[in-house]
Amino acid sequence: MTCWALVPVKARVNCKTRLAGVLTPEQRLALVRKVLAHVLATLQSIPRIDHVAVVSPERDWIPDSIEVLPEEGSDLNTSLTCAVATARARGASQILILHSDLPYVSVTDIETLLDSAETAGIALAPDELHEGTNGLCFQGDQPFALQFGACSFPAHLASARLLQYNPAVVETLGLGFDLDSSADLQKYDNRSASPSENNGDADHATTYGAYQ
Repeated sequence: MTCWALVPVKARVNCKTRLAGVLTPEQRLALVRKVLAHVLATLQSIPRIDHVAVVSPERDWIPDSIEVLPEEGSDLNTSLTCAVATARARGASQILILHSDLPYVSVTDIETLLDSAETAGIALAPDELHEGTNGLCFQGDQPFALQFGACSFPAHLASARLLQYNPAVVETLGLGFDLDSSADLQKYDNRSASPSENNGDADHATTYGAYQ
């Protein structure tokens, strides 16, 4: 099995604009780069992931060891669908899509998502509110319809069921917590200031299974 991980990220100047009221442009850029670096380093440390690619209109500081696939189309789903097609054409048999704003995502989280997809066929990682989708994994030959955007988690559940799958849902701190709002940023700042509350994988109690 050949596994590709795809990480979409906007042009950096357009990232995290909802935090503009609490962070300067320089602070937003530094935050985006820091969290993206963590996500990419975590993916690269997993031996079963054969290829990591960022889907973005710019490379910015991303090292040459990571491929940057250009955005193709006017929206995220079109760009990711094109990236999935590229991965398939180059031999990917399993595809993982992971958002770039997951500051606590761990190897254990991602391994669980991959394992769940192998068992159930499709695995989804919702955000804490079960509205968005922070990660998903499916087999490369599945015609899975990407539905990122508002309320993408129920939309992805529907896409999976159209393919006659009962997808696994993986819920962990690392996969569920993303930096979307000033409240998220406050939680992140508080947690980062309390090392005793951030003990790596020990803090990532995982539950997963077929979603009813």
